[in-house]
Amino acid sequence: MGDTNEDFELYHIGGSVNVIRGTGAMVLQSNDYISLGTHSDGELMLKATKNGAVDLYHDNVVKLSTTSGGIIIDGVTNYNGLEVKGSGASRPMMQWSNANQGDLGAIYGTEGNALVICSGSSNAAAITIDSSQSVGIGTTNPGSLLHVAHSNGGTNATARIENTTGTVAANSVLLDLKFSGDDSFSNADYVKFQDYSGEEGKITGDGGSRVYYEINSDYRLKDNITSYSGGLNIIKALSVKKYNYKTSPGTNYTGFLAHEVAEVVDGVARGTKDAVNPDGTPNYQGIDLSKLVPELVSAIQELEARVKTLEG
Repeated sequence: MGDTNEDFELYHIGGSVNVIRGTGAMVLQSNDYISLGTHSDGELMLKATKNGAVDLYHDNVVKLSTTSGGIIIDGVTNYNGLEVKGSGASRPMMQWSNANQGDLGAIYGTEGNALVICSGSSNAAAITIDSSQSVGIGTTNPGSLLHVAHSNGGTNATARIENTTGTVAANSVLLDLKFSGDDSFSNADYVKFQDYSGEEGKITGDGGSRVYYEINSDYRLKDNITSYSGGLNIIKALSVKKYNYKTSPGTNYTGFLAHEVAEVVDGVARGTKDAVNPDGTPNYQGIDLSKLVPELVSAIQELEARVKTLEG
């Protein structure tokens, strides 16, 4: 069956019915709904309802449905709600954009079976999950189970763990480092500190309820080694203070002022007196009291020598 212009045809060939519109549009209209399905068993394939959803079916079960807010994809049967296949390596498999901001991000797979989540119009890689389930944030080549990389300068932290509770409860924990499968290990590192040239220190456990806070002190790392004395004069020159912190006016402490320590001994205080950050906030000084231990040992040795001299 066809019209005189042969731009619409309806005919039957073998087991198929063919509908052809040669030019212009083909419009199906209904005041209720339009559906496609099989005749023999009534299995639905597509149903479009007036002022309602457009549903796509698989085996008579809705798998994709439009709503007033967007699209619902249902893959409950085998948990494969949506499968997206790209046409080549490192091509965006899914991309997000809007009219005001343009491209917002994308997800794509690589030839190495990694999944990359991108952000921004440049599709710069933000998160990478490789084939071994290692996660890289800021790097596409994670070297550990979680690898966070940050190349920006300034004072912004590479990572932050934050508890925003207004009142922190007693015994709250912000970071828990645990070897949960072994209680008798030895020389295992909880934390390691490194710079470009290598390791500088670490926090180590021995499996015997002891934790060591270590800095590198191997003789093979040192040069110009000589004996030292003079610690007694250093200790005598330090001024011990009693004080409270402004944030805790009711709690008193004894200790030192960082800038005064810096005037007496090197390598104990950090920073500069009255320093400020580029944004104008204070860049506070600090001290590492463990760095005073060599001075204390030297002072004790000098006092012992004096005692021996006095004892004759």
